[in-house]
Amino acid sequence: MDVQLSTRREYLDNRVNIIVSNAGFNFVIVVFLIQALMHDFIDILHLSFAFTMTKMFAVVFAGFVSLPNINKISVGTRRIEYGWLVFGIVVLIYGNWDLRNGYWYVAFFYSVTVLLVFMLSYSTNWINTFFDVLKIFTIIHAIGTLLFFVFPSLYSLYRPIIYATSESPYLDGYKSGLTLHYSTNAVYLAQGLIVYFTEMISNKKIIKKGLIPFILILFALILTTKRAHLLFGVIVLFFIYYIQTGHFLRIIKFLFVGVLLLVGVYILAQWIPEIGNALERFTGGNLSDMTGRNYIYEAVYQLFSQNPIFGRGWNWFMYSDVSRFLSQKYNFIFVGTEYIQVHNVYLQLLLEVGIVGFVLLMFLFIKTLLVGLDLYRRLWRDNKLLDPIESKFTLFSIGYQIFFLCYCMTGNPLYDTMVYIVYFFSCAVVIALRRKYSSLLTIDWRGGLD
Repeated sequence: MDVQLSTRREYLDNRVNIIVSNAGFNFVIVVFLIQALMHDFIDILHLSFAFTMTKMFAVVFAGFVSLPNINKISVGTRRIEYGWLVFGIVVLIYGNWDLRNGYWYVAFFYSVTVLLVFMLSYSTNWINTFFDVLKIFTIIHAIGTLLFFVFPSLYSLYRPIIYATSESPYLDGYKSGLTLHYSTNAVYLAQGLIVYFTEMISNKKIIKKGLIPFILILFALILTTKRAHLLFGVIVLFFIYYIQTGHFLRIIKFLFVGVLLLVGVYILAQWIPEIGNALERFTGGNLSDMTGRNYIYEAVYQLFSQNPIFGRGWNWFMYSDVSRFLSQKYNFIFVGTEYIQVHNVYLQLLLEVGIVGFVLLMFLFIKTLLVGLDLYRRLWRDNKLLDPIESKFTLFSIGYQIFFLCYCMTGNPLYDTMVYIVYFFSCAVVIALRRKYSSLLTIDWRGGLD
């Protein structure tokens, strides 16, 4: 009787620990995603300090409640998890220029976000929260963009509120939507495009249900006139569709549907001039015009050649005199800031962490993507061993990783909160699922062992 009572008590204790741990993970997911997806609202409402304290509490809480469960897990940590763990530590100590300039909270929370990839890999119960929060906030940004487009007077009421926070010239009506910059709005809409497309093709029963928000987000993204975000977003949709089907003929059908949609957009542009403006940036605009980026790239190349092996330290460029000089000379900035980033993550990494750091980070990013592709192919597309919902999460993670790596060519996704938080959590998705199904992944389903 005592043994049964003891066993039952131990079972209940374990259940309580798991529930509390899941609550900690979900809490930290929601808090960090609010910062990523509603960052401008935090500034507008002057809640930055309060939100920083909330994030600190969320991190401490998640770490504290997860420690007992992590110690009980028998599956050993694999190299990919160690890679993210090392990245999170090294980025904080390797000549971090945020720390040198007194921005400890920037350095700390960036490092913590990377370390969360390692922590979150021990559970999969947070992934549904991650996906749902993304769906909610991205459709909010799409609706805001479309409302301002249809009713410009609404933006006239909204603009003074945000203008008190920023005098950015990128507060451009419906293009910037609810955000302070139309690039930020385009990032959110591209995220929503990937989320809802993944939702549609992963479950035929909800295609009609998911089609409306997908079309709304796509239309809103076109209205932003951001070429890179739209182009990379569409590229990712093709990749996702191919990964999900694995059949070349279906890709041809998908391309045909894409052409029909393009024709439809062109026809629609005849009645809606704003769509025509977006199309002109592709057809009539100078695609080689990178809004002054070529000046930045030339300066970065010269600086890189001076210290090519180990670089100058994490986030050095943003605080450099070169950054301030270029931002002022070529008017890249607006009132309230005095710096720019390189707008090419690959060049900036070469400059700041050198060839050695660049190679190691690229290996980590590409390896994580390959982990997701292998997981999806072997455990879902070929054998249907994943839970259908988990297959959807895996597909989204793969798609967003591809978007991130593409966007690294023209933007600052490794340094911009709204992009890198979602990216790191997307990486954690496939690592957590790989850990959960590690025993199945050791099996060669053609009849042998790996």
